[in-house]
Amino acid sequence: MRARFDPNEAVFSDVTTSFEMSKSFSGGRHFGSRLVGARDGTLFFSIRDHSDREQAQNTKSHNGTVIRITKPGAVQNDKPFIGKPDQLPEIWSYGHCNPQDMTLDLKGNLWVSEDGARGGDEVNKITKGANYGWPKIAYGRHYRGRKIGMGTENHGTEQPQYFWDLSIASSGYLIYSGKQNRQ
Repeated sequence: MRARFDPNEAVFSDVTTSFEMSKSFSGGRHFGSRLVGARDGTLFFSIRDHSDREQAQNTKSHNGTVIRITKPGAVQNDKPFIGKPDQLPEIWSYGHCNPQDMTLDLKGNLWVSEDGARGGDEVNKITKGANYGWPKIAYGRHYRGRKIGMGTENHGTEQPQYFWDLSIASSGYLIYSGKQNRQ
């Protein structure tokens, strides 16, 4: 949503909805989201899988996706699913479990830190239209020890830039691009 806030009256006015998520389905966890503004004025934001894992592979659902829209909420023409029937046009990437944070590097590339299950927390460099595999592939395991999906690789899915065997549950990060003084 967008709104104007009057600090003297402590009220919002001119409230407009920029984006509303598709039906959330039945999951009971993983409700968070992160938002980052790109240099071109568009907005990226993540939507977790809401513990409805299979929806992360469904491009008719916003669960388990990274979305890209303009500030007023419009879909730009460079989306990977625009004009494709039965697919949500604002989806930028999908197959995400639990994206905790996002940031841009100096070149404008989007990076996402993502919690997996028991182990398998990831750092992903996001590519337009890419499938990051959840829950078909994962480096973690279910909390009761069962394997998730078909393993760690599958044709048509992206590999993380980095993953942890133990869950570190990172909730925020940044990319440092300066010079480091070593003494």
